[in-house]
Amino acid sequence: MRWWDQAYGWERETIWPRRLHLVAGGDAGGELERWRIVGRDAVVFPEVVAVADALLDPGMAELVWVDSGAGRPRALPADGMFCRRLGERVGRAWLGPLVATDHGGPLIAWMGAVIRKRRGAGGPPGYADDPWWVRREHQPVTMAGRLRVLGKEKRAPGSGRCGGLRCRPNSGPRSVAWSTALRSS
Repeated sequence: MRWWDQAYGWERETIWPRRLHLVAGGDAGGELERWRIVGRDAVVFPEVVAVADALLDPGMAELVWVDSGAGRPRALPADGMFCRRLGERVGRAWLGPLVATDHGGPLIAWMGAVIRKRRGAGGPPGYADDPWWVRREHQPVTMAGRLRVLGKEKRAPGSGRCGGLRCRPNSGPRSVAWSTALRSS
């Protein structure tokens, strides 16, 4: 899930860090990177179900259509009704604008497919017209792949020898919530 990697820097994200803490048995401690890898699916499952439910809801597809300008095409707004409502459905009203500006992500691709289908402006039949087709680059890296990368980085820190993958799968700025929730009970 793309949001999982992005959430590492979301200052307002408090649910996933707390949930990860519980999955880790109460203390991820110095093993935060490992627990983020092995705990991801369990931690994000409720939101995955909520997003799937939203994407299957014809009312949500209608919001995408309205946000797109309906019969009068326009750029999707950062404060559009669809993204705002999706944020509410996953219990994070603040998430809408972040989702709306994640250009090139799987959700925007789904929205584009919904809009093209509604306008009847699709290209030749195929994956581009299928809102459920997920490009390979949008599919999450497997747990096994991330654990291999983490193991290589531990054996040779900073070597850059990680088989073409980022050596630190979840590197980057970490919000205070991740560190705080994982240290407190």
